[in-house]
Amino acid sequence: MKTLLSVLVLAVSFNSFANSETATPTTTAPAAAVSTTEFGAALTLKKSITIDQALANLNNQKENSESKTVLVEAQVDKVCVKKGCWMSLKSKTSDVRVKFKDYGFFVPISLVGKTVLAEGVMLKKELTLGQTKHYVEDEGGDPSKVTEPRTDYQMIATGVKVIETK
Repeated sequence: MKTLLSVLVLAVSFNSFANSETATPTTTAPAAAVSTTEFGAALTLKKSITIDQALANLNNQKENSESKTVLVEAQVDKVCVKKGCWMSLKSKTSDVRVKFKDYGFFVPISLVGKTVLAEGVMLKKELTLGQTKHYVEDEGGDPSKVTEPRTDYQMIATGVKVIETK
């Protein structure tokens, strides 16, 4: 009985080994690299304007009037080095800090130098000294050198799309 059991175990083991040698190996292709070029909600506006045009519109609107949603095209100058929770778009005359609506999405630091379309509402905001120091630190600067608050032009973006990669 022991011999029969030993022969049976040996036969099953041998059969399993033989099948593993002749079986066609299955391979899975590596996942394709995903290149994200859109962040947040899909863009809804079709015609873009420059940062300078958006700022001119903002400065010309009446006090306490609601800003309209705009689509701007600009180059990314800076991105929050801590987690990508804001980016700065540069224009010929100034920079605009772009924050993301409801902290709903973030962008990678690799966007610096790339041209994007950003859709959202423009704001002019008087920062406190503490806020100014916080932003300088997020930019990788030295907040101890900040002595005065600044006026910040901002966009609260609902979506961002990369239109140029470098």
